[in-house]
Amino acid sequence: MTIRDIAAEASVSIATVSRVLNNDFSSVSEETRDKVLEIARRNNYVLPKKRKIDSSARVALIVPQIQHMFFSQMIEAVSSYCFEAGYELCLFSGEGDPEKHKDIIETLAKCQDIQWVLYMGISSEETKQLERLCDSGKKVVLLDNIVYANAFPVAVSVDGEKAMYDLTRMLQDYGHRDIAYITGSKQAKFNNNRHVGYSRAMFERNLPVDPILTRFGTFSFESGVECTDYLISTGKKFTAIVCENDLIAYGAIHRLQESGLSVPGDVSVTGFDDMEFSSYMSPSITTVRQPVAEIVAKSFELLESMSNGTLISNCFIRFPGQIIERDSVRDIN
Repeated sequence: MTIRDIAAEASVSIATVSRVLNNDFSSVSEETRDKVLEIARRNNYVLPKKRKIDSSARVALIVPQIQHMFFSQMIEAVSSYCFEAGYELCLFSGEGDPEKHKDIIETLAKCQDIQWVLYMGISSEETKQLERLCDSGKKVVLLDNIVYANAFPVAVSVDGEKAMYDLTRMLQDYGHRDIAYITGSKQAKFNNNRHVGYSRAMFERNLPVDPILTRFGTFSFESGVECTDYLISTGKKFTAIVCENDLIAYGAIHRLQESGLSVPGDVSVTGFDDMEFSSYMSPSITTVRQPVAEIVAKSFELLESMSNGTLISNCFIRFPGQIIERDSVRDIN
């Protein structure tokens, strides 16, 4: 039993469980407090002893945006791990600004109080800044992203290429041949890997990757709306849209329904990440679930090994994604 398990059973956040177990009831209802404590007692859960915080137990997590649902999910997983292990978490957000990312990295490179860094970035242009961080002596793991071996030594991610390949093949098996694709930034390495998986699945079935049906935008609801509006305006036939994340899929479905098209009756739509609301959408989203807890645990395992003197380089660990089939995809065979 972990703090994450207690949170799941009590249907509350990890932060709420943490407050209750640390006797901070200021913003927690009596009902919630009692529920959390009862679950903890029933499972003989004991808070881990906090060790004295030093530089090796202080972790910096850098994310592109705090508000993004997937990044929030990753923040929660890292926070949970730190709570269980007795590490202190320092959170930094680039707020979608590449220049702020650079400033954060430069600040951390000079900081002696933090030796471990988990980095979530989206642009391949950030490589030089990451090298600066490594050169400063920090132990750095690229989290949920893959940068090629000649650019960065340690990364842990979902296997986005394989997951998107499998998702596209599933659509093909359901009779879809004209499959559009909506993606985000061309600079994002994970984005490029996912598109490779889609393209490989299309080529293997001798199906064209139509540039008119491939749209680059941003990883947002608004981009899903705008890119889908363009796809509709082309007049080209498509029976499915593969989206790079669930937010794009939400926007795509909204625009399709707004234009009078049925999902999945007229067009099937898939996402990626399995965000919290994807099972509650109408229709619920067929997507790829990332093994967030496993990615985070492996990242910390690598940080701990490097701190213990293990030399780790060119280490790229990819976890398989899990296709979650819901109601946004139709078999048209």
